[in-house]
Amino acid sequence: HTCQQLNTLILSGNYWNGDEVANIAPYNVLLEKLVPPRSLEHFELFGYQGSIFPEWMLNLTTILPNLVHVELTLVMCNHLPPLGQLPKLQSLVIKSLPNVKGVGEVFVGGSKPFLKLRYLNIINMPNLERWLTTISTGDEVECMCVFPSLHHLKVSECPKLRFEPSLPECFLLEICACDEILLGQ
Repeated sequence: HTCQQLNTLILSGNYWNGDEVANIAPYNVLLEKLVPPRSLEHFELFGYQGSIFPEWMLNLTTILPNLVHVELTLVMCNHLPPLGQLPKLQSLVIKSLPNVKGVGEVFVGGSKPFLKLRYLNIINMPNLERWLTTISTGDEVECMCVFPSLHHLKVSECPKLRFEPSLPECFLLEICACDEILLGQ
């Protein structure tokens, strides 16, 4: 049974059980089998314990081309999924992904990335050290900005993070508890 009109999906690997948070045991299996409808515009994933994202999340551009907002929280994967080619993505929140150390070309996913992304919030990424803000266009001299439409960048609690080669251009920049950004940019 499919939900063709579903536009918001919030998935959580945890549920509240009285006084404690309990994990749903087959969450990784459930997530792998799930394929949300193409109509989905808002997707939030909380508490995913797998080391890699399910196959469908690695093909979001094809499977969920209408996504406008994506939020990843308490996800244990080592890398971010390729979100850069989502044609309608305007808002991205990445929070508490302790195993991600670098963000680069896989996340960007190809040429002309993040054309509509206006809001990027990166929170509590203690091991994130490097985030590429330009990609090569194939020409040795040409580089392309990863976030051409960014209006608001908010970064907090990312003590090791450095944007390379520089901070992305935006209208509003908020930085809190990110020593390397403040010292090294």
